Amino acid sequence: NLNANLKSEILNLNSLNATYNLTQKIAKASTQALMPDLAKLGNISGAKLNGQIAINADLLADLNNQKSPLKNANLDIKAMDGVIKATIDNGKLKANIQNILAQNLFLMIGQKPLLSGELNGELNLDSIDIANLNGKGEIKLENGVLNAANLKALTDKNFPQNTTITAHIKPTFTNSIVNFTTTINSNLATINKFDGSYDINKNSLEALYSAEIP
Repeated sequence: NLNANLKSEILNLNSLNATYNLTQKIAKASTQALMPDLAKLGNISGAKLNGQIAINADLLADLNNQKSPLKNANLDIKAMDGVIKATIDNGKLKANIQNILAQNLFLMIGQKPLLSGELNGELNLDSIDIANLNGKGEIKLENGVLNAANLKALTDKNFPQNTTITAHIKPTFTNSIVNFTTTINSNLATINKFDGSYDINKNSLEALYSAEIP
């Protein structure tokens, strides 16, 4: 049995209650944690990260499975000015996304924002391995604005300036490549099509779009 708390520049554990069965190699834990500055974690990992994350979690791990030990979890994550409620069941992730700010999502992973707005939706992934994500989702963007400059820098295509949008996005994940189909409504332009793929590992976007600008 373990009861602990920890305070550091990288991680604050307000509470940690854990048990470990040495014979079965099964670990259980309940924790409240705060990572107040992800940039400091990024300095260690080599990844560009920003922002903070607060997590309430109940975890069950099977250390007999070294490739994917986390078997079950219930997670309540506050980040990017929104909430993610997630469950992991035998390595599969189901997440409900509430009022996540899209621009903060890009900034958190060290990327230039391609758009701003509020994200709500659901993701269903077969694993939590960032390098090999597979699954699907459905996400709605409200009060969105395209970042024309950052999109042009990434795709070498011109986008309308200050385009406000709402969007209905249906992503599918295959080996960490996100293929998406998108329905977009805008008061400045009608974007009839914005479909493509985004490679998470390579940070590369390919997209096809057509727009009617009044």
